[in-house]
Amino acid sequence: MAEFLILKDDNTHKDPEKDKRQAKAGDVIEVYKDGRCEKPPHKDSRYYIVKVPGMKFEEALKYMEQDKTLNGEEWIQHRIRKYKFDKTKMTSAEISTVDTSKEISLTELKIITYINKKEALAEI
Repeated sequence: MAEFLILKDDNTHKDPEKDKRQAKAGDVIEVYKDGRCEKPPHKDSRYYIVKVPGMKFEEALKYMEQDKTLNGEEWIQHRIRKYKFDKTKMTSAEISTVDTSKEISLTELKIITYINKKEALAEI
């Protein structure tokens, strides 16, 4: 099983260019192996846990991919992550569970549906 640590709310910056590179709601902050998150985050936490029985840790690591490009010999980071967990695609019961307990177990099919690649940089 894989466990995802997801950011609940946007990080912001007053500079619009720097704001684009801030972690945003739904960003996959970390991926853990089964059992790492024994307790849900504190009720006031800025994060929640999504547990996915059946998903291999190695498969889940792709959602940690950073959004960056190579400019000559220098890497330029555009955003923290390429992927976002889209909570709006969840059912109302799932949203209620996450909001109340700060964690939820989802099938691999659902996580694939709920985590999407962010829009292309040129579209931001």
